Amino acid sequence: MARPRDRYIPKDGAYEFMGLNSHVPSTRLEPRYCPTSRNIQVADGIIEKRGGYYDLGTQIVDIDGVLLGKPIMALVDYETVAGTNFLVKYNTGTDSWDDITKQKTGHTITVVNRGTKTFSVAGNQTADYPVGSVMNVSGSTGNDGLYTVVSRTFGSDTDIVVTQAIPHATANGTATSDDEWTGDETDVVDFVVGTDTTLGRIVMATNGKDEIRRWAGSGVSAKLAVNLASFVTASTLNILKNHLILGNVETTSVAEQTIAWSDTGDFEEFNTGNSGLQILADAQGAIIKLIRFGDRMAVFSQNSIGVITYVGGIALFFIEQLIQNTAVLGQRSITNVGPFVLYMTNEDVFIFDGSRLARPIGKPLKKRLRDSLNYEFRHLGFAFHDIIQRRIQWIVPMEDGT
Repeated sequence: MARPRDRYIPKDGAYEFMGLNSHVPSTRLEPRYCPTSRNIQVADGIIEKRGGYYDLGTQIVDIDGVLLGKPIMALVDYETVAGTNFLVKYNTGTDSWDDITKQKTGHTITVVNRGTKTFSVAGNQTADYPVGSVMNVSGSTGNDGLYTVVSRTFGSDTDIVVTQAIPHATANGTATSDDEWTGDETDVVDFVVGTDTTLGRIVMATNGKDEIRRWAGSGVSAKLAVNLASFVTASTLNILKNHLILGNVETTSVAEQTIAWSDTGDFEEFNTGNSGLQILADAQGAIIKLIRFGDRMAVFSQNSIGVITYVGGIALFFIEQLIQNTAVLGQRSITNVGPFVLYMTNEDVFIFDGSRLARPIGKPLKKRLRDSLNYEFRHLGFAFHDIIQRRIQWIVPMEDGT
């Protein structure tokens, strides 16, 4: 070991020369094992996504190439720009997706015509079989299943023409069509899971346009019978201290800045007990999201953030506005990570801890968002919290089509 005062003495030497060794296997991972590193570019030292694609299908196999049979970890919102919207669940027993959409009134099948692919029911029932809807036949002799309605006309009976072939000529059973949601990609689905003292453990979902649906784990979904006067729907919902809280409540008129909460443990009772209703007069814009973090609930409006705190007693909830002029991107751009809420705006990403200050954390993204965000479709942007990888991804539309 050299002493500190020893000076460096140069020494001649020869260093080994090596070219490309083509005999040693590459140490680089196959791209499918690191798909997020593909389709990127570096600008001013910042890594950015560029137009491109990667195959997710190769990531859902195990080492032997067999599909993984893992449990469902989340219920997600799947929407299309146009077409029919359903509520579905994954059936682990049959390895299939089942339609659990609330159904209209069923009618007894009186005539079956296999040649014209027509079911007939008595009376004028055209309103119960919309064109393009999915009709469920049950209790029949060989015709049970789902059929897509092509047309329905009323003469002496209602004749329903379907796309699929009809297997059996026997006319019996019941034909029931789904009571579909009428929303499109702008009507965001919000859902929450909770335990009602009467209904049990249920999933409640709303699209802010049609009636709120509930599902108890089997069969089809049903209407959540909220007993507010002239209640139509709500845009967002969540649970705090055993109360179902609805935001942006619509009755005979739209109350965009109104929240309502149910009686304790009874998610359909909004008139008696500990239920209540309040207008957030200082909220800037319509309420777009109720989201739990810790023991409180954040109320996101289009341009402000408030907080609901449970205080008990006569007041029950204390509600205050904390931050204004937020310019939140949209309902789906908000996500929580336990004690914090993260959200994207038109120009940045912020972290909110319930105080009167939201801290910006999106400096690497700020310039790109400000310069290239597609403002016309910014409401379609959404956040995905990847719990396994411990990261949050925001997928937002840009002017260049990416």
